[in-house]
Amino acid sequence: MRADGGVASFPHAIQARADSTHSELDDSWADMETLGRTLLVFAVVLAVVGGIVLLFSRVGMSRLPGDILIRGKNVTFYFPLGLSIAVSVLLTVVLNLFWRR
Repeated sequence: MRADGGVASFPHAIQARADSTHSELDDSWADMETLGRTLLVFAVVLAVVGGIVLLFSRVGMSRLPGDILIRGKNVTFYFPLGLSIAVSVLLTVVLNLFWRR
């Protein structure tokens, strides 16, 4: 329906709908690109952290002071508290350097 009360002609109604649909598709593709880039960044960060952990284990830092190790007859419980604190501090510093505005 037009603003003056009349009915819009058929081709114009289709074109208006196609324009609005095209705009919505552009927005969803932009969102998908952002999601893809974010996933790639997280994958790279995860790979770097994995490499650092492997490097630490080869250097002999697989067990840091503060790690909890409890051995029973049939059960072993290991919680890397020292490594968790070290990774937390490292990530806090790195993320604050890159994302602080």
